[in-house]
Amino acid sequence: MKKILSISLALALFAGFTACKKNNSNTSGTNPVWTAPVVTEPVASNPLKDVGPVPTSFVKKVVVEEFTGEWCGACPSGAADLHDIVTTYPDKAYAVAIHNANGGSDPYEVSFFDQLNAMLGQHSSYPGANIDRVKSSGSWKSEVDARLKTSVNMGMALVSKTSGDNVNLDIYFGQTTTITKDLKYTIYLIENNLPQSAQGQTSAGPGFIHEHVFRNYLNTNMQGDDFTWTGGQKYTKLSLKNLSITGQYKDKNNLKLLVLVHTPGKVGDAGVEIVNAQECGLNEIKKWN
Repeated sequence: MKKILSISLALALFAGFTACKKNNSNTSGTNPVWTAPVVTEPVASNPLKDVGPVPTSFVKKVVVEEFTGEWCGACPSGAADLHDIVTTYPDKAYAVAIHNANGGSDPYEVSFFDQLNAMLGQHSSYPGANIDRVKSSGSWKSEVDARLKTSVNMGMALVSKTSGDNVNLDIYFGQTTTITKDLKYTIYLIENNLPQSAQGQTSAGPGFIHEHVFRNYLNTNMQGDDFTWTGGQKYTKLSLKNLSITGQYKDKNNLKLLVLVHTPGKVGDAGVEIVNAQECGLNEIKKWN
C-alpha cells in the first residue's frame, strides 16, 4: 500500500512541475504569472548637449572695430565711448581695439596692421571705428543701437577648451531659415586689462588701462574662412583643434575669443557686413543667445 502511495505522489509532483514549466514558458503576455522583460535601447548621444537646442530666433550682436593708438591724444575718448557701448548693451555689443603705432612705438600694434587696416577701411583719423564692418560717420552708440534692431536668421554657440597654449574651439552655426549668402567666419583673440607702456597713453594720465585689445586672428585667413551648410539643417558644427596662442597675450585670464560671421570683401565694398557675432572666454561654454 505504501508503494502505491509513493508512486501516486511522485506522479502528482511530476505533473505539477510539468504544469509550472509550461505556464512560465508562455511569452504571449497572457499568463498572469509571466512578466515580459523591459528592453532598454541605448540612447543616442545628443550632439547639442553642451549648448542646448537651436533656438527659434537669434539675438543680433554688433561688433565695433575701433582704431586707436597710444600716441593719439584723443583716443581715450574713444575708449570711453566703447566702455559706454559695451556696458549699455552687455553681451550684445562687442569691442575690438586695433592699435596702430603710427610710425612710433605701441606695444599692442600687430605686425600685419597695414594689411588689416586696408581691409577694414584704411582708417587715418583716430579714434575711428567700423560698426559691423561699416565705417562710422557719426555717433558710434547711435549706429550700434540701429544695428541691434536688425533681424538675423543665424547665430552661434561656442565651446572653448585649452591645453597649455593651445585652444580647441567648437563653433555651432545655427539658422532659422536657409542661409543663401556667401558667409565667412573670423576668430579674434582679444585681451582686456592691459597696462599702458612706458611711453604712456597721450593725455590719459598715469595708470591708463587698455581694454578689448586685438591680439591676433586665430583662423586661417585674415579675410575670413569658409564654412558650409549641409542641406536645410538647423545647424552645422565646426571643430578647430590646437589653435596656438603662444606669445600673444600678457595674462591668459583676460583673454576672449570673438567669432564673427561676415560677408566677404573690404569695408566700403557693397554688401560687406558682420551678420552676427559671439564671444566667450577660454574654457567656457557660450550658449546660443
